[in-house]
Amino acid sequence: MSGLPLNINIQQICLHAFNLFLLMIGLYVLLYKPIIKFMDERKKYYEDMDNSAKKALEDAKNAQIQSEKELNDLKKESDNIIQNAIKEAEEKEEAYLSQAKKDAEKIVKDAVVSAELEREKIIQDANNDVKNMLNNALNNLMIMDEPFKGLDEENKKLVMGQVGKSLVEKTAIIVTHDKTEIDFFRSIEGLAIREIDMKK
Repeated sequence: MSGLPLNINIQQICLHAFNLFLLMIGLYVLLYKPIIKFMDERKKYYEDMDNSAKKALEDAKNAQIQSEKELNDLKKESDNIIQNAIKEAEEKEEAYLSQAKKDAEKIVKDAVVSAELEREKIIQDANNDVKNMLNNALNNLMIMDEPFKGLDEENKKLVMGQVGKSLVEKTAIIVTHDKTEIDFFRSIEGLAIREIDMKK
């Protein structure tokens, strides 16, 4: 070995190389590998955090989209409820007005019919009253044209007395030219006499 130039000791070089190799292995095992593992774990931790953040953001976006969709659905449903309520109210109002119109027409029609019946009843009652008055008047009316003409004085007084009594509270038209007959009837109590002179 002394024959090598520059005093190079191969054995020493190999020993140093071996020691360097052992040092590298030791550093790798004791230092580099834990550092690499730590870095990988930190990298995975941050990747997990990033993924979690992305997932949370995605979930938030989805939740926002879902909320907006539900809000739109609620708004549509609310609009539909309001529209249906308005339509129902309008239909009820129309039905009420229609029924009110029918009721008013019926009331007017019934009032007209009732008024017509009442008018007919009044007219009928008036006609009946007139008929009754006329019948009563006719039943109580006596018309005589010189009924005592041709009788002697005795029979004349007798007949005039009976006729005068029968005329109390009745109406009679007696045509006579004898003043004594009028005076005789005036003398009967309860008999009202009205003289009409046809000569005037």
